[in-house]
Amino acid sequence: MEKAEFGKYFTNIFQDGFIMLSIGIGHDLGLFKVMCEAKEPISSEEVAKKLDLKERYTREWLSTMVAASIIKQDRDSNLYTVPEQYKDIIMTNMGFAPALFAMGMRSKAVKEAFKKDGPYGISYHDEHAIEFIHWINGYRALMCDETVDKKIIIPLLDQQGVSRLKSGIKVLDLGCGAGNHVTAMAQKFPKSTFIGLDYSEAGIKQGNKHKQEKGLTNVTFTQGDAHKLPDEWAESFDYVFVYDVLHDLPNTHKALGQIYKV
Repeated sequence: MEKAEFGKYFTNIFQDGFIMLSIGIGHDLGLFKVMCEAKEPISSEEVAKKLDLKERYTREWLSTMVAASIIKQDRDSNLYTVPEQYKDIIMTNMGFAPALFAMGMRSKAVKEAFKKDGPYGISYHDEHAIEFIHWINGYRALMCDETVDKKIIIPLLDQQGVSRLKSGIKVLDLGCGAGNHVTAMAQKFPKSTFIGLDYSEAGIKQGNKHKQEKGLTNVTFTQGDAHKLPDEWAESFDYVFVYDVLHDLPNTHKALGQIYKV
């Protein structure tokens, strides 16, 4: 890559970062939801009224989305629309954007962890843990059904596996986070028993909230360490489900040994 080309590329990273912050705001405030649910072009005043927001700020956000080619604006009427072919993509993927907020709150701790005399990683029990779990819950909730049905679980299980889940087996979700996937599995396979384990107290609280909201009796959440599972769990699970977890663990090999044990 030549110098001029790299300069443009590098500058675009900064610009895209600011757009991502705006996408995160749109996610958290419900702006995208209103725009994607609108059946016809809508004004900034209407959007603001639906969400009890200031019109000026709403208009500035809409203008940012127009400049980013995410939302369209009619020059004559000044009304806004989301192209129909964009809506599913936006509603499915926008949940990752608020990661910038959650990560930003932890940036000081991450910088400390870089130092030779700094901590070994960052804690899931500090004051910002709840924000991190809130973000995980938000973006996984948007993609949960698709993840469970199409992308990860069902394609990985042969017909015998699915039939065992239907008839009733015991499953561990290791590193369950806010419990989105394990509660979805528990709903789909009511005869099976599920346990969600996570190191974060905030995650377990959120998981129990999901369980209560869905009225599930076949899933249990427990706080624990993937590197040291209870001895009484040895050889007690038929399946262990691990999603987006192993690469974040301090000692992956030790955790894999624990998975093999149970």
